[in-house]
Amino acid sequence: MSNLNTNFWNERYAETDYVYGKEPNEYLKQRLAKLTPGKILFPCEGEGRNSVYAAEQGWESVGFDLSLEGQKKAFLLAEEKKVNIQYSINGITDFSYGINYFNAVGIFYCHLPSSVRQKFHHNLIDCLAIGGAVIIEVFDQDQLGRSSGGPKDLDMLCTPEILAEDFKSIKILELKKEIINLNEGKFHNGEAAVIRMFARK
Repeated sequence: MSNLNTNFWNERYAETDYVYGKEPNEYLKQRLAKLTPGKILFPCEGEGRNSVYAAEQGWESVGFDLSLEGQKKAFLLAEEKKVNIQYSINGITDFSYGINYFNAVGIFYCHLPSSVRQKFHHNLIDCLAIGGAVIIEVFDQDQLGRSSGGPKDLDMLCTPEILAEDFKSIKILELKKEIINLNEGKFHNGEAAVIRMFARK
Protein backbone atom coordinates (compact mmCIF):
# COMPACT_ATOMS: atom_id res chain seq x y z
CA MET A 1 0.00 0.00 0.00
CA SER A 2 1.15 3.53 -0.70
CA ASN A 3 2.46 6.17 1.70
CA LEU A 4 -0.59 8.20 0.71
CA ASN A 5 -2.86 5.57 2.29
CA THR A 6 -0.60 5.35 5.34
CA ASN A 7 -0.75 9.11 5.83
CA PHE A 8 -4.53 9.14 5.44
CA TRP A 9 -5.07 6.53 8.15
CA ASN A 10 -2.46 8.00 10.49
CA GLU A 11 -4.20 11.37 10.28
CA ARG A 12 -7.61 9.81 10.86
CA TYR A 13 -6.48 7.77 13.88
CA ALA A 14 -4.42 10.60 15.40
CA GLU A 15 -7.57 11.99 17.03
CA THR A 16 -7.97 11.39 20.76
CA ASP A 17 -11.40 9.85 20.25
CA TYR A 18 -11.77 6.37 18.77
CA VAL A 19 -13.17 7.39 15.41
CA TYR A 20 -14.90 4.01 14.88
CA GLY A 21 -15.70 3.59 18.56
CA LYS A 22 -14.40 1.16 21.16
CA GLU A 23 -17.19 -1.37 20.80
CA PRO A 24 -16.79 -4.37 18.48
CA ASN A 25 -18.71 -4.94 15.29
CA GLU A 26 -22.13 -6.45 16.03
CA TYR A 27 -21.82 -9.24 13.46
CA LEU A 28 -18.47 -10.23 14.97
CA LYS A 29 -20.11 -10.46 18.40
CA GLN A 30 -22.89 -12.66 17.05
CA ARG A 31 -20.54 -15.05 15.30
CA LEU A 32 -17.80 -15.31 17.95
CA ALA A 33 -20.43 -16.27 20.54
CA LYS A 34 -20.90 -19.55 18.63
CA LEU A 35 -17.22 -20.38 18.08
CA THR A 36 -14.60 -22.04 20.28
CA PRO A 37 -11.74 -19.60 20.93
CA GLY A 38 -8.41 -20.15 19.16
CA LYS A 39 -6.18 -17.95 17.00
CA ILE A 40 -7.94 -15.17 15.11
CA LEU A 41 -6.61 -12.71 12.52
CA PHE A 42 -7.89 -9.17 11.95
CA PRO A 43 -6.47 -7.48 8.83
CA CYS A 44 -6.98 -3.69 8.53
CA GLU A 45 -7.50 -3.61 12.29
CA GLY A 46 -7.48 0.14 12.79
CA GLU A 47 -7.90 1.18 16.43
CA GLY A 48 -8.26 -2.36 17.74
CA ARG A 49 -11.90 -2.57 18.77
CA ASN A 50 -12.48 -6.01 17.25
CA SER A 51 -9.19 -7.68 18.21
CA VAL A 52 -9.50 -6.42 21.78
CA TYR A 53 -13.04 -7.76 22.04
CA ALA A 54 -11.95 -11.15 20.71
CA ALA A 55 -9.13 -11.24 23.27
CA GLU A 56 -11.70 -10.53 26.00
CA GLN A 57 -13.58 -13.61 24.81
CA GLY A 58 -10.49 -15.81 25.15
CA TRP A 59 -9.11 -15.64 21.60
CA GLU A 60 -5.46 -15.17 20.71
CA SER A 61 -5.87 -11.99 18.66
CA VAL A 62 -3.50 -11.05 15.85
CA GLY A 63 -4.08 -7.85 13.91
CA PHE A 64 -2.27 -5.68 11.42
CA ASP A 65 -2.70 -2.32 9.75
CA LEU A 66 -0.72 0.34 7.90
CA SER A 67 -1.23 2.90 10.65
CA LEU A 68 1.14 3.41 13.57
CA GLU A 69 -1.47 5.72 15.13
CA GLY A 70 -4.05 2.93 14.91
CA GLN A 71 -1.63 0.49 16.53
CA LYS A 72 -0.97 2.89 19.43
CA LYS A 73 -4.69 3.23 20.13
CA ALA A 74 -5.24 -0.53 19.84
CA PHE A 75 -2.59 -1.19 22.49
CA LEU A 76 -4.10 1.52 24.73
CA LEU A 77 -7.54 -0.10 24.39
CA ALA A 78 -6.07 -3.53 25.16
CA GLU A 79 -4.43 -2.09 28.27
CA GLU A 80 -7.72 -0.49 29.30
CA LYS A 81 -9.54 -3.82 28.89
CA LYS A 82 -6.66 -5.74 30.54
CA VAL A 83 -6.02 -8.12 27.63
CA ASN A 84 -3.10 -8.84 25.31
CA ILE A 85 -3.19 -8.56 21.53
CA GLN A 86 -0.61 -8.88 18.78
CA TYR A 87 -0.61 -6.02 16.28
CA SER A 88 1.97 -5.40 13.56
CA ILE A 89 2.45 -2.60 11.04
CA ASN A 90 1.88 -4.25 7.67
CA GLY A 91 0.09 -3.72 4.42
CA ILE A 92 -2.21 -6.25 2.79
CA THR A 93 0.49 -7.45 0.42
CA ASP A 94 3.40 -7.79 2.87
CA PHE A 95 1.85 -9.50 5.90
CA SER A 96 3.02 -13.09 6.48
CA TYR A 97 -0.28 -14.95 6.52
CA GLY A 98 1.08 -18.47 6.98
CA ILE A 99 -0.65 -21.71 6.02
CA ASN A 100 -3.37 -23.54 8.00
CA TYR A 101 -2.58 -21.42 11.06
CA PHE A 102 -5.60 -19.36 12.18
CA ASN A 103 -8.89 -20.70 13.52
CA ALA A 104 -10.78 -17.62 12.37
CA VAL A 105 -10.37 -14.46 10.31
CA GLY A 106 -12.42 -11.31 10.83
CA ILE A 107 -12.67 -8.81 7.97
CA PHE A 108 -14.55 -5.62 8.79
CA TYR A 109 -14.71 -2.74 6.32
CA CYS A 110 -11.40 -3.68 4.71
CA HIS A 111 -11.99 -2.25 1.23
CA LEU A 112 -9.44 -2.85 -1.50
CA PRO A 113 -9.11 -2.30 -5.23
CA SER A 114 -10.15 -5.35 -7.25
CA SER A 115 -6.54 -5.66 -8.44
CA VAL A 116 -5.45 -6.79 -4.94
CA ARG A 117 -8.70 -7.94 -3.32
CA GLN A 118 -8.92 -11.44 -4.79
CA LYS A 119 -5.32 -12.34 -3.92
CA PHE A 120 -5.89 -11.01 -0.39
CA HIS A 121 -8.98 -13.18 0.05
CA HIS A 122 -7.12 -16.23 -1.24
CA ASN A 123 -4.31 -15.59 1.26
CA LEU A 124 -6.92 -15.57 4.02
CA ILE A 125 -8.30 -18.92 2.90
CA ASP A 126 -4.79 -20.40 2.85
CA CYS A 127 -3.97 -19.12 6.35
CA LEU A 128 -7.07 -20.76 7.87
CA ALA A 129 -6.81 -24.12 9.58
CA ILE A 130 -9.24 -26.81 8.42
CA GLY A 131 -12.61 -25.96 9.96
CA GLY A 132 -11.55 -22.34 10.45
CA ALA A 133 -14.14 -19.58 10.06
CA VAL A 134 -14.29 -16.40 7.99
CA ILE A 135 -16.45 -13.56 9.32
CA ILE A 136 -16.95 -10.60 7.00
CA GLU A 137 -18.87 -7.34 7.05
CA VAL A 138 -18.20 -4.88 4.23
CA PHE A 139 -20.05 -2.20 2.34
CA ASP A 140 -22.08 -3.25 -0.69
CA GLN A 141 -21.85 -1.29 -3.94
CA ASP A 142 -25.25 0.21 -3.07
CA GLN A 143 -23.46 2.09 -0.27
CA LEU A 144 -22.13 4.50 -2.89
CA GLY A 145 -23.82 7.86 -2.35
CA ARG A 146 -24.76 7.19 1.28
CA SER A 147 -23.25 9.34 4.02
CA SER A 148 -22.72 6.55 6.57
CA GLY A 149 -19.17 5.66 5.52
CA GLY A 150 -17.14 3.70 3.02
CA PRO A 151 -15.07 4.35 -0.10
CA LYS A 152 -16.39 6.59 -2.85
CA ASP A 153 -14.90 4.30 -5.51
CA LEU A 154 -17.21 1.56 -6.86
CA ASP A 155 -14.21 -0.70 -7.53
CA MET A 156 -13.46 -0.84 -3.79
CA LEU A 157 -16.99 -1.87 -2.83
CA CYS A 158 -18.35 -5.43 -2.87
CA THR A 159 -21.39 -7.44 -3.92
CA PRO A 160 -22.52 -10.83 -2.63
CA GLU A 161 -21.53 -12.25 -6.01
CA ILE A 162 -17.95 -10.96 -5.69
CA LEU A 163 -17.55 -12.54 -2.25
CA ALA A 164 -19.15 -15.80 -3.42
CA GLU A 165 -16.61 -16.00 -6.24
CA ASP A 166 -13.60 -15.08 -4.07
CA PHE A 167 -14.48 -17.64 -1.39
CA LYS A 168 -15.90 -20.39 -3.60
CA SER A 169 -13.24 -22.87 -2.45
CA ILE A 170 -14.68 -22.98 1.08
CA LYS A 171 -18.17 -23.57 2.46
CA ILE A 172 -20.23 -20.37 2.59
CA LEU A 173 -22.86 -20.78 5.32
CA GLU A 174 -24.29 -17.26 5.26
CA LEU A 175 -24.04 -14.55 2.62
CA LYS A 176 -26.54 -11.71 2.62
CA LYS A 177 -26.91 -8.07 1.78
CA GLU A 178 -28.63 -6.01 4.48
CA ILE A 179 -29.63 -2.44 5.15
CA ILE A 180 -28.59 -1.74 8.73
CA ASN A 181 -28.15 1.26 10.99
CA LEU A 182 -24.47 1.66 11.76
CA ASN A 183 -23.39 3.15 15.07
CA GLU A 184 -19.61 2.71 15.01
CA GLY A 185 -18.14 6.11 15.82
CA LYS A 186 -18.48 9.23 13.73
CA PHE A 187 -17.33 7.72 10.40
CA HIS A 188 -19.71 4.72 10.41
CA ASN A 189 -23.01 6.23 11.40
CA GLY A 190 -26.46 5.94 9.86
CA GLU A 191 -28.29 3.72 7.38
CA ALA A 192 -25.87 1.57 5.42
CA ALA A 193 -25.91 -1.13 2.74
CA VAL A 194 -23.65 -3.95 3.94
CA ILE A 195 -22.81 -7.55 3.12
CA ARG A 196 -22.37 -10.12 5.87
CA MET A 197 -20.69 -13.44 5.22
CA PHE A 198 -19.83 -16.44 7.38
CA ALA A 199 -17.91 -19.37 5.92
CA ARG A 200 -15.81 -22.35 7.00
CA LYS A 201 -12.79 -23.96 5.40
